[in-house]
Amino acid sequence: MGRLVISAKGLTRLRKGHPWVYRDDLERIEDASPGNIVTLEDKKGRFLGQGFYSSQSKIAFRLITYSAEQINAQFWKRRIEEAYRFRKERRVLEQTNAYRLIYGEADGIPSLIVDRYDNHFVLQTMSLAADNLLPILCRFCMKFSPLLRLPLGMICMCAP
Repeated sequence: MGRLVISAKGLTRLRKGHPWVYRDDLERIEDASPGNIVTLEDKKGRFLGQGFYSSQSKIAFRLITYSAEQINAQFWKRRIEEAYRFRKERRVLEQTNAYRLIYGEADGIPSLIVDRYDNHFVLQTMSLAADNLLPILCRFCMKFSPLLRLPLGMICMCAP
C-alpha cells in the first residue's frame, strides 16, 4: 500500500476535521498509485488514516477512515447501508422521490455522489479511486432498489 507523509500545515487542517490533503501539504509520496487507497502518516511515521490518492488533482488525498481497518467490499457495503439508514431515520425517503442517497465525504465515501431522481439513481464520481469502485458501489446501491420501489435504472457520470 502506498504511503503519504503530511506536512505540519496539512496536519493542522486534518486535525481540525478537514477530509482532504492538498498536494502542497505533502512532504513525501511513496509507492502511491493513482486511484488506490494509501495510508497517511505524520513526519514521525505515525498512522493518521487511509484514503484515496490522486496524482492529478490538487486534492492528493481524500480521507476514508482514521482507522487501520481493512477496506474491502464489506467496508463499502457498510458505508452505503449507514447512509441509507441515516436518511431513512430522518424520513427523507418517505417525503420525496428526489434526494441525495450518498453525499461523498459526509457519508464516508469520498468523491462519490448518488442521487435518486424518481425511478433512477445517478452516480457521479470525482476521482479515479471512486471510478475504480463503481462495480462494487453500483451492486450495493442496486440492493436498495426494491426497498425504494425503484426500477433498475442507473446513470453514471465519471471523473474525467
